[in-house]
Amino acid sequence: MLTFMTADVLSKIEISRPTSILNLSSFKMGFNRINIAPPYNCVGLDEKMFDMTYAQFLLQDEQVFMELMKIIEPIYQGVDIIILISLGIDWDMITESLQKFLQQRYNIISSICYDVEDYEYGQDLIMTQNSLYNFDNDRKRFINLFVAINGKDIVDKSIKTDDDFIKYNKYNI
Repeated sequence: MLTFMTADVLSKIEISRPTSILNLSSFKMGFNRINIAPPYNCVGLDEKMFDMTYAQFLLQDEQVFMELMKIIEPIYQGVDIIILISLGIDWDMITESLQKFLQQRYNIISSICYDVEDYEYGQDLIMTQNSLYNFDNDRKRFINLFVAINGKDIVDKSIKTDDDFIKYNKYNI
C-alpha cells in the first residue's frame, strides 16, 4: 500500500503493518528524504506536459531513479510506504504526477490521506504482466547502478543472490 499524507495526519494514525516512511516535501525532520522533486524547468508547464517531463526525469536521471526505487522495491516486498508531503499548488501537482506515474508504470494505486479515516482505505498492490515486467527491468537497472556505485568486488562479497541485495543496500530499500 502506498499512501501520501502530511506529517500532521501521520501523527494521528496507528500503523499496524510493516511500513516505511519517506519524506518527499514535508518540512518535518527525522524521516528518510527521497530526492525526486522535479527540476525547476518543469514549473509552469501544463499538466500533461508536466507529467511527461516528470516521468522522463524519474527514469533518465540515474540518481533520481535510485531514489525512486526506495519507493518501488519495498512495495514489491510487501512493505507499506507512507510518503510525507506538503500541500500547495506546486506540491499537489508533483504528488498527483507521481501517483499517475506509479499507477501507469507499476500498477501501484495510491491514495492521498487528508485525515485519519482516509488511511484505512488504501489499496494493496495488484501485479499485472506489464507492471511486473517494468519492475523486473527497473530492478535489474537498479542492481547494475548499485554495482557501479559500490564496486563489483564489494557487491560480489556481500550479495549472494539477487533477492538478498536489500540486506546489504546502503540506500535502505
